[in-house]
Amino acid sequence: MASSEYMIGVDLGQESVQLAYAAGEDSELSSLELDGQGLIPALMYRSGGEWLIGSNALTRAREEGTEPVRLMTDEDLPEPRAGLLSMFIRKLIAAALPGEDAGVRYLALTYEEADDELLKSMEEAASVICPDHCVIGRLLCSEFYAFSQRMELWNRDVGIFQYDRKGLRYTHLDISTGHHPAVVSAGSSDLSSFLDGASLDLDDLDARDEKFASAVRKISEGRTISSFYLTGPGFDDAGQGVSWMKKSLAALCAGRRHVFVGQNLFARGACYAGICSVYPERKPDFAPLGTELTIHQIYLAVQEGKREAALVLIPAQMLRSQAGGSASVILDGADELTICAADTAGGGIRSFFMKLDSLPDRPDKTVRLNVEAAFTGDGRLHIRASDTGFGDFFPSSGRCWEEDIDMSVQDTGRAKPEGRVLAAAPYGQPGLEISLSGKHVFSTDELCWFIYDNIYMVPEDMFSPAALGWLEKKGRADLSARLKDMTRSGAPLKEQIRAFLAGTAYLDSRQISSVYSALEQLEEHSPLERTKLKADSLCRYGSCLEALRLYHHALCLMEKTEDGSRQERALVLHNMAVCLMYLHDTDSAADCMYRAWKTDKGRRFLAEYLCILRIGGRDEEIRKLAVTGDVSPQMLDETSVMCRNAARSYSQSERYLGLKAGLALKNVPGSPVYSEFVEGYIKAQGRRYGLYSPSKDGDPHKQEAINERQGKGPSPSTGEKYL
Repeated sequence: MASSEYMIGVDLGQESVQLAYAAGEDSELSSLELDGQGLIPALMYRSGGEWLIGSNALTRAREEGTEPVRLMTDEDLPEPRAGLLSMFIRKLIAAALPGEDAGVRYLALTYEEADDELLKSMEEAASVICPDHCVIGRLLCSEFYAFSQRMELWNRDVGIFQYDRKGLRYTHLDISTGHHPAVVSAGSSDLSSFLDGASLDLDDLDARDEKFASAVRKISEGRTISSFYLTGPGFDDAGQGVSWMKKSLAALCAGRRHVFVGQNLFARGACYAGICSVYPERKPDFAPLGTELTIHQIYLAVQEGKREAALVLIPAQMLRSQAGGSASVILDGADELTICAADTAGGGIRSFFMKLDSLPDRPDKTVRLNVEAAFTGDGRLHIRASDTGFGDFFPSSGRCWEEDIDMSVQDTGRAKPEGRVLAAAPYGQPGLEISLSGKHVFSTDELCWFIYDNIYMVPEDMFSPAALGWLEKKGRADLSARLKDMTRSGAPLKEQIRAFLAGTAYLDSRQISSVYSALEQLEEHSPLERTKLKADSLCRYGSCLEALRLYHHALCLMEKTEDGSRQERALVLHNMAVCLMYLHDTDSAADCMYRAWKTDKGRRFLAEYLCILRIGGRDEEIRKLAVTGDVSPQMLDETSVMCRNAARSYSQSERYLGLKAGLALKNVPGSPVYSEFVEGYIKAQGRRYGLYSPSKDGDPHKQEAINERQGKGPSPSTGEKYL
């Protein structure tokens, strides 16, 4: 058995400590006996530089005429309590699991009584010993123990008696098997009026028996109980077969009840809790009320295709201190999240609404949020939503929204929120590079968006072997296989795209139909029209050199076939000038814009030609145009305003601000973030200049400092606008 598979449960009583352990999912639980004692005194003593524990600590302290350290109750300790606790528990584990390869997979600590300081110390000690751990109360441990037994022992209520120096106490587990899972509520009774702590020292065992029998009859009245568990030093003799119980045993067993006696109930319950944490399928199906486990399943109400779905953030029956989770969603015209809490104990579903103010200004379905949920110390539900961006298309805005929800107060009288919240497809590496565009997609959602928003950029080999392999890695082997069959059978691209879009839940049926219609129209376009549309899309995404090549090809086709009007020729020349401006070649850009103006004589082309001349510092040419009368004083004023507005707009753009922020990192000594910024900038420029190359698995996804689509200035003109 591998050493990492040991689950450890430790019960930290005020006077004694117990340890139980299991070597795997199905192994029997064992209990530690140290120096012949299962109840190990919670004592420590340092002698000769070595710390002793348990009875050895007490013996050595007495030999040296002093007192040992009472681990759980002393306030004035020689070292921090957390350190002493971790040392004590490590020594117990070493005794239980001798050998160099002994290790711990999960550690569960339980306690009798603890204030905040002691709880913090236990948490620190457990975290030092094992990363996977929990600190829980005895009540929850007793429930884990009871429900880990065969069902006939808990198909009705369960009772637990504790008898020690504090007297007789009773915990009743009220089990409602009419619910699924079974709902458990606990109640405690102080029975010290029957047997107090001093009764442990009395020799009149018959009187003790009579009083305990009376206590059993009292708590059993009107209740149907499957099993009783007896624990504590007061029942120690009974567990060893030397029992003082005669009348009380008859009272316990009345009604064919099962009775068990032992000193390790809580330690074993903690061990069972550890087993259930490591192997969730072993967890008993019960919903405990009033313990550290959550009874609510917290989820987001979302849409998956045409159906409503629940995107679980926090499953029910998790330790409240450790309960937390996250999920990704995509907003489709929505500015609100619906958070639901389903009560597994049969209390129905409560809905809460979280407003998302000042969302990024993006098209629908391109705002992706990561939503996280956790419980605060006072029991409120904390929700945090953060904008994660949308791949290479839209970088994260850095915005986040947070809210604490009081789950005892439900939002009522609310109309159904506008828009939809979609469950986002899995996101992350590997990425898929789309040929020509130089863009990477990291989820099927992003690929759907690319097709929807860039229909003229979709390559004929959209579903190449590399793309199909990427789909398989994204968990869509079914969709990949279907597309592979369609490719083999020679299905046209439009049918493959429709099958892909229909196989995801990102676009609705109306949007899928519009994509299909656009593909049908594209088939009817002439080679010239297709060339222009593809070039416009390349320019739009900053692939300027490739766009220029296609624009030049379009001009050649126009000359050879005499297709295209003067206005269409002017538009191609205008867009070539835009590409050249992106490439910082103002002279060539001015030449193209001049030709566009001379071809169409449009006022807009003249205004943009003057702007390029101003940017290039060619004021003498502007003056000549003014002298010849081609440019009026009003036009000169308008171009001045255009240039100032363009400069102001650029200074406020995400592209400029990203560059400014990235360059500022240079002054931070040894900043790894600056290196990432430079790498991202170089990649972005490589795409602009057509220098990108196919990626093996996609570049590591990093927020590009420059968002090519957000850059301000002249935009490519097209004769039609898709969608």
